[in-house]
Amino acid sequence: MKKNIILFILSLILLFSNCIFDEDSNDDRKDGQSYAENYLPSSLDGSVYKIQSVKFDNLSSVGDTLIFTASISGPVMMDGHEYYTISSPDVSETLKFCVETNNIYLLVEGNMFPVVGSNPDTPFGYNSKFFDFSVSQGNKYDILDWGTTTDELYILYHFTGEFLGYETVETQLGEFKDCAKFQIQYNNTFTSNEGGLVTNYSRTETYWFAPNTGPVKRVGENFNNGNLLDTTTEEWIDF
Repeated sequence: MKKNIILFILSLILLFSNCIFDEDSNDDRKDGQSYAENYLPSSLDGSVYKIQSVKFDNLSSVGDTLIFTASISGPVMMDGHEYYTISSPDVSETLKFCVETNNIYLLVEGNMFPVVGSNPDTPFGYNSKFFDFSVSQGNKYDILDWGTTTDELYILYHFTGEFLGYETVETQLGEFKDCAKFQIQYNNTFTSNEGGLVTNYSRTETYWFAPNTGPVKRVGENFNNGNLLDTTTEEWIDF
């Protein structure tokens, strides 16, 4: 997968916030549970964001800072769901998401995968639940399982999510209290058709959603066969 596409796709949820910034936000949990609409702003359409992404390459010990912009438009009704679209002038691909009660869904498309094989039974065009605000702390949930083949490889994609509880988080814009913390695990296994060599590529992403604001921070780590390749920390710096 191209570097810019990976950055854009896995930065998606970080772009859900707008200019609402409240250091003294009340805890919007109801009956011990969280609801997705309480951790997003009331309006998304027309928002434009500037994001700072700081990446550290663990192999070369070299750091790199990238600043980019993205905008949100919508919603548009498709198949009974209200989708918002995120686009960026730096990347040709767009992404769609919807929010329904306790969950944030992404519309799964081919550009989310480093390799797309010949298996016609693809998950493309369907919603996948990436953030479940109804689960209890420490509970994991399945997001997506999909296997595909190419001439050289058998590939298995397995994505899971976990709600880690509530934290106060410090960002460049200040302190956000009672943030809902999620971790998304992307596990990709590539098995060669000749020789059966197995390569495990994984990515762990941690998000902090502030009440009435949206996700205010994201930390992503890439691994190859268990070895840390790089770490990226992203925060919005202007809106």
